[in-house]
Amino acid sequence: MTADVESKTLESAEDGTRARIVDVVEALLMERGFNAISYQDISDRIGIRKASVHYHFPAKADLGVAVIRRYVDRVDAMHVPVEKLEGGMFAVALERFLGVFAELGALSPRVCLGGVLGAEFETLPEAMQAEVRRFFTGLREWLGAVLDKGRAQGVFAFAGGGADMARAMVAMMEGALIIGRALRDPDELAAAIGTARRMVLPASTKAG
Repeated sequence: MTADVESKTLESAEDGTRARIVDVVEALLMERGFNAISYQDISDRIGIRKASVHYHFPAKADLGVAVIRRYVDRVDAMHVPVEKLEGGMFAVALERFLGVFAELGALSPRVCLGGVLGAEFETLPEAMQAEVRRFFTGLREWLGAVLDKGRAQGVFAFAGGGADMARAMVAMMEGALIIGRALRDPDELAAAIGTARRMVLPASTKAG
């Protein structure tokens, strides 16, 4: 094996370990929150030494930023750009938004990473706070634009502005996940999703 091949193999292994760490921390965050996680928890879950975790993420804040940044980017990628939507595609975009929360509900006791970190916001490092703001701001702006433009094309029907409706919907979904976990009640989220649909869909197309 040449030195170049050995170097690339080592880099690949390090990237794989880093990705595994981020995967595990994301799961732990959604279950426990950021402040309840230690390097020992990560080490135990993956089966590697704490020193290995510190090698990839010297500070806990570095780890938190990597996890929330990847999560935000993944959620953003699921949302079709508003300028590419037309007609019934707006309703499909809404269902995709609601579907993300439905999938999270099926993973209980995990909840949305943004919601967990929002609850811990004041105790988070500044870099993580910035990513949490990016998550909620981007989600609400995208949904608000979908609702406004979808209403303009006759897909949605609701009073007020799309931005305000988006605020209400995001808050409703995040709250339903948390309350559903506390009560061990999967119907909490299902009820919220049905209500969200009824809030914006014309009577002839409402479902759930």
